[in-house]
Amino acid sequence: MRTPRWPLTAIIVLALTLTACGGDSEQAAPDAATSPAPTVSQTPAAPATGSATPSAAVPQGEVPDPCTALTKQEATEAVGHDITMAKTSEAMGSKLCAYTPAKATKGPTITTQTGPLVGELDNTSRYVSGQFDDVKITEIDVPGAEGARLITGKLAKSNAVVVVLEKDQMFYQILVADSGIKIKELTKMAKKGAEAMAA
Repeated sequence: MRTPRWPLTAIIVLALTLTACGGDSEQAAPDAATSPAPTVSQTPAAPATGSATPSAAVPQGEVPDPCTALTKQEATEAVGHDITMAKTSEAMGSKLCAYTPAKATKGPTITTQTGPLVGELDNTSRYVSGQFDDVKITEIDVPGAEGARLITGKLAKSNAVVVVLEKDQMFYQILVADSGIKIKELTKMAKKGAEAMAA
């Protein structure tokens, strides 16, 4: 039997929430590595690692709902098995959505996030990658997106893949993670989910 998923999910939420904060990825990574896995309610303390105050350049407008950007059906199709989906939550001006396998010991964890894009997409990608070990960032094409980056590596000892994309001055992220699934397979899932989010 595999271990429960909630600690990994909490770390994923932290990694995604920190993305919305901006700041220096080199500062954020040590904090994530040395701190115990936070709960969602603890994430507001994250701004201490970087600049969380949106600048005047932050685009105005409603942040898209990540649970709508990647529906339950689309998430199920991306990972190839039934999932359950949490309600949308908000953190630091961005919105989060968590998806878990319907059977708790089978399949990857998925987390999506949407929020205003502050600065360049590469800055957001580098910030997210600061939470990873053995990280690799690649520029990819996602139909419907103005730009996209694929991040692969280890997160909380699990294989993890993130696609960060830009659309209409917003960032969209999908993170797929699992300790028992290879990066290559997780990449296919993350790309399929990203395509659905960008459509």
